Amino acid sequence: MKKSSKIISGIVIIALLAAGIIYSTTRPAKLSADKTVYKVDGMSANIKGTASQSKSVYYRIDNGKRQTAAVHAGVFTINLAASNQDQRVVIHNHKASATVTVTVKAAAVLADYTKFASAYNQSVISSNLSKEMQTKAAALQKAAASKTATAAEIAQMTAEQKQQLADQTKALAQTSKEVQAALAKSKTDNQAKLLPENFNNHIKNVVDSKNTVLRINVTHGKLIGITIIVPSKSLSGQGSKNSSSEFAKTFALVANALGANPKSVLKQFSQVAKDAKKSGTTSLKTIRSNNIKFDTGFSTKNLYIYVTK
Repeated sequence: MKKSSKIISGIVIIALLAAGIIYSTTRPAKLSADKTVYKVDGMSANIKGTASQSKSVYYRIDNGKRQTAAVHAGVFTINLAASNQDQRVVIHNHKASATVTVTVKAAAVLADYTKFASAYNQSVISSNLSKEMQTKAAALQKAAASKTATAAEIAQMTAEQKQQLADQTKALAQTSKEVQAALAKSKTDNQAKLLPENFNNHIKNVVDSKNTVLRINVTHGKLIGITIIVPSKSLSGQGSKNSSSEFAKTFALVANALGANPKSVLKQFSQVAKDAKKSGTTSLKTIRSNNIKFDTGFSTKNLYIYVTK
Protein backbone atom coordinates (compact mmCIF):
# COMPACT_ATOMS: atom_id res chain seq x y z
CA MET A 1 0.00 0.00 0.00
CA LYS A 2 2.82 2.36 0.92
CA LYS A 3 4.62 1.49 -2.28
CA SER A 4 1.56 2.23 -4.40
CA SER A 5 1.02 5.49 -2.51
CA LYS A 6 4.58 6.60 -3.37
CA ILE A 7 4.05 5.69 -7.02
CA ILE A 8 0.81 7.72 -7.13
CA SER A 9 2.54 10.69 -5.45
CA GLY A 10 5.37 10.53 -7.98
CA ILE A 11 2.89 10.46 -10.84
CA VAL A 12 1.08 13.47 -9.39
CA ILE A 13 4.33 15.46 -9.03
CA ILE A 14 5.37 14.62 -12.59
CA ALA A 15 1.95 15.61 -13.85
CA LEU A 16 2.10 18.93 -12.00
CA LEU A 17 5.57 19.68 -13.32
CA ALA A 18 4.47 18.82 -16.84
CA ALA A 19 1.46 21.05 -16.50
CA GLY A 20 3.69 23.91 -15.36
CA ILE A 21 6.03 23.42 -18.29
CA ILE A 22 3.17 23.25 -20.74
CA TYR A 23 1.60 26.40 -19.26
CA SER A 24 4.89 28.32 -19.36
CA THR A 25 5.48 27.41 -22.99
CA THR A 26 1.93 27.92 -24.21
CA ARG A 27 0.76 30.96 -22.24
CA PRO A 28 0.27 34.04 -24.45
CA ALA A 29 3.14 36.52 -24.69
CA LYS A 30 2.36 39.88 -23.13
CA LEU A 31 3.11 43.25 -24.70
CA SER A 32 2.31 46.74 -23.46
CA ALA A 33 3.45 50.37 -23.80
CA ASP A 34 3.45 52.80 -20.89
CA LYS A 35 1.39 55.34 -22.91
CA THR A 36 -0.88 55.39 -25.93
CA VAL A 37 0.08 58.94 -26.94
CA TYR A 38 3.62 60.37 -26.72
CA LYS A 39 4.86 63.93 -27.06
CA VAL A 40 8.21 64.83 -28.55
CA ASP A 41 10.96 65.87 -26.15
CA GLY A 42 13.64 67.81 -28.03
CA MET A 43 14.71 65.89 -31.14
CA SER A 44 12.77 62.68 -30.50
CA ALA A 45 10.25 60.69 -28.46
CA ASN A 46 10.99 57.62 -26.35
CA ILE A 47 8.38 54.87 -26.49
CA LYS A 48 8.75 52.51 -23.54
CA GLY A 49 7.00 49.27 -22.74
CA THR A 50 7.23 45.68 -21.52
CA ALA A 51 7.33 42.42 -23.45
CA SER A 52 7.35 38.88 -22.07
CA GLN A 53 8.88 35.76 -23.63
CA SER A 54 10.85 37.80 -26.12
CA LYS A 55 14.36 39.07 -26.71
CA SER A 56 13.12 41.71 -29.12
CA VAL A 57 10.04 43.40 -30.51
CA TYR A 58 9.52 44.73 -34.00
CA TYR A 59 7.57 47.75 -35.09
CA ARG A 60 6.42 49.71 -38.12
CA ILE A 61 6.02 53.49 -38.37
CA ASP A 62 3.06 54.50 -40.55
CA ASN A 63 3.12 51.10 -42.28
CA GLY A 64 6.78 51.59 -43.17
CA LYS A 65 9.59 49.06 -43.12
CA ARG A 66 9.95 46.61 -40.25
CA GLN A 67 12.37 47.68 -37.51
CA THR A 68 13.57 45.91 -34.36
CA ALA A 69 14.12 46.98 -30.75
CA ALA A 70 15.85 44.82 -28.14
CA VAL A 71 14.13 43.71 -24.95
CA HIS A 72 16.20 43.81 -21.76
CA ALA A 73 14.79 42.33 -18.56
CA GLY A 74 11.35 42.48 -20.12
CA VAL A 75 11.60 46.17 -21.07
CA PHE A 76 11.98 47.76 -24.52
CA THR A 77 12.63 51.33 -25.66
CA ILE A 78 12.03 52.77 -29.13
CA ASN A 79 13.60 56.14 -29.88
CA LEU A 80 11.61 57.85 -32.61
CA ALA A 81 12.78 60.99 -34.44
CA ALA A 82 10.36 63.91 -34.19
CA SER A 83 8.27 64.71 -37.26
CA ASN A 84 6.01 67.52 -38.40
CA GLN A 85 3.22 64.94 -38.71
CA ASP A 86 1.62 62.55 -36.21
CA GLN A 87 3.27 59.11 -36.36
CA ARG A 88 1.38 55.85 -35.82
CA VAL A 89 3.58 53.08 -34.46
CA VAL A 90 2.42 49.46 -34.38
CA ILE A 91 4.54 47.25 -32.11
CA HIS A 92 4.55 43.42 -32.25
CA ASN A 93 6.11 40.77 -30.06
CA HIS A 94 8.41 38.27 -31.76
CA LYS A 95 5.59 35.88 -32.71
CA ALA A 96 3.18 38.65 -33.70
CA SER A 97 0.60 37.16 -31.31
CA ALA A 98 0.36 40.48 -29.46
CA THR A 99 0.35 44.02 -30.83
CA VAL A 100 0.22 47.54 -29.38
CA THR A 101 -0.47 50.76 -31.30
CA VAL A 102 0.76 54.14 -30.08
CA THR A 103 0.81 57.64 -31.53
CA VAL A 104 3.66 60.15 -31.42
CA LYS A 105 2.29 63.67 -31.80
CA ALA A 106 3.68 66.06 -34.39
CA ALA A 107 6.36 68.56 -33.41
CA ALA A 108 6.38 72.24 -34.37
CA VAL A 109 8.41 73.15 -37.45
CA LEU A 110 11.41 75.42 -36.92
CA ALA A 111 11.85 76.39 -40.57
CA ASP A 112 11.89 75.19 -44.13
CA TYR A 113 15.22 73.34 -44.24
CA THR A 114 16.40 74.62 -47.63
CA LYS A 115 15.82 78.25 -46.66
CA PHE A 116 17.46 77.77 -43.26
CA ALA A 117 20.53 76.02 -44.73
CA SER A 118 20.93 78.75 -47.37
CA ALA A 119 20.73 81.57 -44.80
CA TYR A 120 23.07 79.78 -42.38
CA ASN A 121 25.66 78.92 -45.03
CA GLN A 122 25.70 82.46 -46.43
CA SER A 123 26.32 83.77 -42.92
CA VAL A 124 29.13 81.28 -42.33
CA ILE A 125 30.81 82.24 -45.61
CA SER A 126 30.49 86.01 -45.13
CA SER A 127 31.46 85.95 -41.43
CA ASN A 128 34.75 84.26 -42.31
CA LEU A 129 35.81 87.01 -44.73
CA SER A 130 38.62 89.31 -43.70
CA LYS A 131 37.59 92.61 -42.09
CA GLU A 132 38.66 94.42 -45.24
CA MET A 133 36.42 92.24 -47.42
CA GLN A 134 33.53 92.51 -44.97
CA THR A 135 33.80 96.30 -45.23
CA LYS A 136 33.83 96.11 -49.04
CA ALA A 137 30.85 93.75 -49.05
CA ALA A 138 28.91 96.14 -46.79
CA ALA A 139 29.75 99.01 -49.16
CA LEU A 140 28.41 96.99 -52.10
CA GLN A 141 25.17 96.27 -50.25
CA LYS A 142 24.78 99.96 -49.42
CA ALA A 143 25.41 100.92 -53.07
CA ALA A 144 22.91 98.33 -54.30
CA ALA A 145 20.27 99.73 -51.95
CA SER A 146 20.86 103.35 -53.00
CA LYS A 147 18.97 105.07 -55.81
CA THR A 148 20.44 104.62 -59.29
CA ALA A 149 20.63 107.67 -61.53
CA THR A 150 18.13 107.59 -64.38
CA ALA A 151 19.03 108.26 -68.01
CA ALA A 152 17.28 111.62 -67.75
CA GLU A 153 19.31 112.56 -64.64
CA ILE A 154 22.58 111.51 -66.31
CA ALA A 155 21.70 113.64 -69.33
CA GLN A 156 21.48 116.69 -67.06
CA MET A 157 24.92 116.06 -65.50
CA THR A 158 28.03 118.02 -66.33
CA ALA A 159 30.95 116.25 -67.99
CA GLU A 160 32.76 116.19 -64.65
CA GLN A 161 29.76 114.60 -62.89
CA LYS A 162 29.44 112.00 -65.63
CA GLN A 163 33.12 111.12 -65.25
CA GLN A 164 32.71 110.80 -61.46
CA LEU A 165 29.75 108.47 -61.98
CA ALA A 166 31.73 106.38 -64.48
CA ASP A 167 34.65 106.15 -62.04
CA GLN A 168 32.31 105.09 -59.20
CA THR A 169 30.70 102.44 -61.39
CA LYS A 170 34.10 101.09 -62.41
CA ALA A 171 35.30 101.03 -58.78
CA LEU A 172 32.14 99.19 -57.65
CA ALA A 173 32.60 96.62 -60.44
CA GLN A 174 36.17 96.01 -59.30
CA THR A 175 35.08 95.76 -55.65
CA SER A 176 32.31 93.32 -56.61
CA LYS A 177 34.85 91.16 -58.46
CA GLU A 178 37.14 91.10 -55.40
CA VAL A 179 34.29 90.30 -52.98
CA GLN A 180 32.94 87.49 -55.19
CA ALA A 181 36.42 85.93 -55.35
CA ALA A 182 36.78 86.23 -51.56
CA LEU A 183 33.35 84.64 -51.03
CA ALA A 184 34.24 81.71 -53.29
CA LYS A 185 37.49 81.15 -51.38
CA SER A 186 35.71 81.39 -48.02
CA LYS A 187 33.17 78.79 -49.17
CA THR A 188 35.97 76.41 -50.12
CA ASP A 189 37.98 77.02 -46.94
CA ASN A 190 34.94 76.56 -44.66
CA GLN A 191 33.27 73.63 -46.42
CA ALA A 192 33.31 71.52 -43.24
CA LYS A 193 31.26 74.17 -41.41
CA LEU A 194 28.51 74.35 -44.03
CA LEU A 195 25.18 72.52 -43.93
CA PRO A 196 24.33 70.10 -46.76
CA GLU A 197 22.01 71.60 -49.35
CA ASN A 198 20.05 68.36 -49.74
CA PHE A 199 19.12 66.65 -46.49
CA ASN A 200 15.88 64.91 -45.52
CA ASN A 201 14.36 62.39 -43.10
CA HIS A 202 17.42 62.08 -40.89
CA ILE A 203 18.88 62.99 -37.52
CA LYS A 204 22.57 63.46 -38.12
CA ASN A 205 25.65 65.42 -37.05
CA VAL A 206 26.00 67.64 -40.10
CA VAL A 207 28.84 69.72 -38.65
CA ASP A 208 31.28 67.81 -36.47
CA SER A 209 34.46 69.52 -35.29
CA LYS A 210 36.41 69.12 -32.05
CA ASN A 211 34.92 72.36 -30.74
CA THR A 212 31.31 72.29 -31.97
CA VAL A 213 28.80 69.72 -33.19
CA LEU A 214 25.57 70.59 -35.01
CA ARG A 215 23.01 67.80 -35.00
CA ILE A 216 19.81 68.39 -36.95
CA ASN A 217 16.50 66.63 -37.53
CA VAL A 218 14.86 67.18 -40.91
CA THR A 219 11.68 65.44 -42.04
CA HIS A 220 9.48 66.06 -45.08
CA GLY A 221 11.81 68.94 -45.98
CA LYS A 222 11.16 70.71 -42.68
CA LEU A 223 13.69 71.49 -39.96
CA ILE A 224 12.25 70.08 -36.72
CA GLY A 225 15.13 70.49 -34.26
CA ILE A 226 18.79 71.36 -33.78
CA THR A 227 21.19 70.28 -31.07
CA ILE A 228 24.39 72.25 -30.53
CA ILE A 229 26.98 70.22 -28.59
CA VAL A 230 30.10 71.86 -27.18
CA PRO A 231 32.81 70.46 -24.85
CA SER A 232 32.30 71.99 -21.40
CA LYS A 233 36.00 72.85 -21.15
CA SER A 234 35.54 75.25 -24.07
CA LEU A 235 33.43 77.45 -21.82
CA SER A 236 35.17 76.87 -18.49
CA GLY A 237 38.41 78.60 -19.39
CA GLN A 238 40.23 75.30 -20.00
CA GLY A 239 39.74 75.45 -23.76
CA SER A 240 41.37 77.82 -26.21
CA LYS A 241 40.02 81.25 -27.05
CA ASN A 242 39.29 80.00 -30.56
CA SER A 243 37.06 77.18 -29.28
CA SER A 244 34.84 79.50 -27.23
CA SER A 245 34.75 81.97 -30.12
CA GLU A 246 33.71 79.22 -32.55
CA PHE A 247 30.85 78.20 -30.25
CA ALA A 248 29.62 81.78 -29.84
CA LYS A 249 29.73 82.34 -33.61
CA THR A 250 27.89 79.08 -34.37
CA PHE A 251 25.26 79.80 -31.71
CA ALA A 252 24.70 83.31 -33.06
CA LEU A 253 24.51 82.15 -36.69
CA VAL A 254 21.94 79.46 -35.85
CA ALA A 255 19.83 81.99 -33.93
CA ASN A 256 20.05 84.53 -36.73
CA ALA A 257 19.13 82.04 -39.48
CA LEU A 258 16.02 81.07 -37.50
CA GLY A 259 14.93 84.68 -37.03
CA ALA A 260 15.88 84.91 -33.35
CA ASN A 261 17.86 87.86 -31.96
CA PRO A 262 21.52 86.71 -31.69
CA LYS A 263 22.55 89.42 -29.23
CA SER A 264 19.63 88.68 -26.92
CA VAL A 265 20.22 84.92 -27.11
CA LEU A 266 23.95 85.21 -26.30
CA LYS A 267 23.26 87.65 -23.46
CA GLN A 268 20.70 85.27 -21.93
CA PHE A 269 23.04 82.31 -22.37
CA SER A 270 25.85 84.15 -20.61
CA GLN A 271 23.60 84.60 -17.58
CA VAL A 272 22.42 80.97 -17.69
CA ALA A 273 26.05 79.76 -17.80
CA LYS A 274 27.01 81.97 -14.86
CA ASP A 275 24.04 80.77 -12.80
CA ALA A 276 24.81 77.11 -13.61
CA LYS A 277 28.45 77.51 -12.60
CA LYS A 278 27.50 79.27 -9.38
CA SER A 279 24.82 76.78 -8.34
CA GLY A 280 26.48 73.67 -9.76
CA THR A 281 23.17 72.55 -11.32
CA THR A 282 22.87 70.75 -14.65
CA SER A 283 19.09 71.04 -15.14
CA LEU A 284 17.68 72.48 -18.37
CA LYS A 285 17.15 76.22 -18.60
CA THR A 286 15.18 77.77 -21.45
CA ILE A 287 16.20 80.82 -23.48
CA ARG A 288 13.52 82.37 -25.71
CA SER A 289 13.71 84.78 -28.62
CA ASN A 290 11.07 85.45 -31.29
CA ASN A 291 9.21 82.21 -30.54
CA ILE A 292 12.38 80.08 -30.77
CA LYS A 293 13.35 77.99 -27.70
CA PHE A 294 16.94 77.22 -26.71
CA ASP A 295 16.97 74.64 -23.89
CA THR A 296 20.43 74.50 -22.33
CA GLY A 297 21.76 71.60 -20.31
CA PHE A 298 25.20 70.92 -18.86
CA SER A 299 26.99 67.64 -18.22
CA THR A 300 30.50 66.99 -16.92
CA LYS A 301 31.74 66.70 -20.50
CA ASN A 302 29.46 68.71 -22.74
CA LEU A 303 27.05 71.62 -23.06
CA TYR A 304 23.85 70.77 -24.96
CA ILE A 305 21.56 73.36 -26.52
CA TYR A 306 18.30 71.95 -27.87
CA VAL A 307 16.70 74.33 -30.38
CA THR A 308 12.98 73.87 -31.01
CA LYS A 309 9.83 75.88 -31.53
